[in-house]
Amino acid sequence: MDEDDELTHPQAEPPPPLSADEAEVRQFFQMISYQAPLPPPDMLAAYERILPGAAKRIFDRMERQADHRQWAEKVKLEADIMAQKKGQYFAFIMGLIGLIGGFGLIWIGSSAIGLSIFISTLAAFVAVFIVGKSKQGKALERQLSEFRQMLPRGLESPKMRPSIEPAESERAD
Repeated sequence: MDEDDELTHPQAEPPPPLSADEAEVRQFFQMISYQAPLPPPDMLAAYERILPGAAKRIFDRMERQADHRQWAEKVKLEADIMAQKKGQYFAFIMGLIGLIGGFGLIWIGSSAIGLSIFISTLAAFVAVFIVGKSKQGKALERQLSEFRQMLPRGLESPKMRPSIEPAESERAD
């Protein structure tokens, strides 16, 4: 057993036997932790020895939990998309009412009020579009940065780096 294996799967040694002169009580605790959906194979084998069928039950439970989590994520994503669509529809309707109302006021002779409503509604549309594009760009940059951090060092492709200048292979000499 090498040193790395000892760190990931520590083997606890029982405490030395107590002498007859020792009057105190000693307790021995062992805590094993892991960060994975399943316990390590040796622990699964130990569960299986204690309770035949336990490993299958653990696998089945993990699969049910994964299925439930994926279903819940799908339902939430669909609800978010639906809410976003409704918001866009209502914003479009409100903006259309503002533009038509402003144009209508200009048509009937209240040109100052109509023009201000028309221009402010149009400015709101433009502002929402610009802010939305800015947020979308920042979100894409954040996702790309997170993706790069997941890549092992040295595997990052030059094509994945955002750059205004062309890559060396694309430059005209």
